Amino acid sequence: MMKYIWGLVSVVGTVMISSLLLLLGSPVHSFAVWVFPLGAFILGLLSSLGYFIYLRKKRKWQVGDLVFVSFTSLLTFIAIFFIHYHATFISDHGFINYFGDGTHISDPSVVLMAGQQVDFFSFMNNLYSDRNFQHLIPVDQVLIVPALWVEVAGYVAGALAIPFLLSANVYKCKRCTTGYYSTTKLFDVLPEEYEKERAILHHLYQSNSSDLSSYLIEKQMSSDLRHSTNKVTIYNITCNTCNTRHLAARHYTTEKDAPPLKVELEQI
Repeated sequence: MMKYIWGLVSVVGTVMISSLLLLLGSPVHSFAVWVFPLGAFILGLLSSLGYFIYLRKKRKWQVGDLVFVSFTSLLTFIAIFFIHYHATFISDHGFINYFGDGTHISDPSVVLMAGQQVDFFSFMNNLYSDRNFQHLIPVDQVLIVPALWVEVAGYVAGALAIPFLLSANVYKCKRCTTGYYSTTKLFDVLPEEYEKERAILHHLYQSNSSDLSSYLIEKQMSSDLRHSTNKVTIYNITCNTCNTRHLAARHYTTEKDAPPLKVELEQI
């Protein structure tokens, strides 16, 4: 349930950001670079950000999640252009503005060149007709809709890009092949103390000792090597599906003469 709430919060936040930029005179949703609808891509990305950040704790998402964010990206698209429509006014000099100056575009006195009144759908059609050159689509009434689909595709592509970006440094468990590893930092040690600490941790994990928690707290409180130029950070890596655990370490050093410490992933 919470993931859907986070998803809707992202949609509302994205619509608010886009609306604010529109009122400032910068309709980001209409920004395109050659044939790529960059503004739509960014807004689609933002619309699914909260949903996948919440899911990232589990390191797992399914096809249903991708379908949901595709739907919310379309919802974002419609909401943004609905606000764009209601925020558009025609000044006495015939210029479009978003500050409430003049006559609203839906007023009966405002008509298109064909004599048609401007409702939401005709507003979108004419908006895309004027912007066809940004998507390399000829100005032709038959080809207005494809330009609209380029924009829609930008929103959906942005929404679906988030899980791939968040998965960049996420690794699948080699044992069960379905779960994902989550990494927790344990504490820092000096390189010469690493082997001793590794052996102690291995023993405490293997024996399921109740002393493990107190030992970790003690080491975290006593080991202040944040500014050290030569240290080893020990991590606990756990699969979120089968709970397979590993000890891992990383050697941090800025000392030119310090020999690199070889550390390996060790199952516990």
